[in-house]
Amino acid sequence: MGRGPAIEALERRCRAHQISNAQVADVSASWFAEITQAEVWEALRDAPWITGLTETMAALRAVGSQLLLATVTWRFAASSSGAPRTATTSRRPLP
Repeated sequence: MGRGPAIEALERRCRAHQISNAQVADVSASWFAEITQAEVWEALRDAPWITGLTETMAALRAVGSQLLLATVTWRFAASSSGAPRTATTSRRPLP
């Protein structure tokens, strides 16, 4: 989406504990402030995606595994996965 160097710089600063995950999220979310979710999805349409998540989770459920899918992405993107929203939001930086 044309922000590779900017997100890489934010991630480097986060790994160095110079900024928090929340700051990374706030800055990167601001890049989309003037566009709709539909426009974001259109921009992401041709992005590379990990495939097979639905099938993998179904197979694990079938053998009795209890699953938790966590994400650090924007809420609207996570909610499109169809997973129920039961998690809380943490603003603490990861180690």
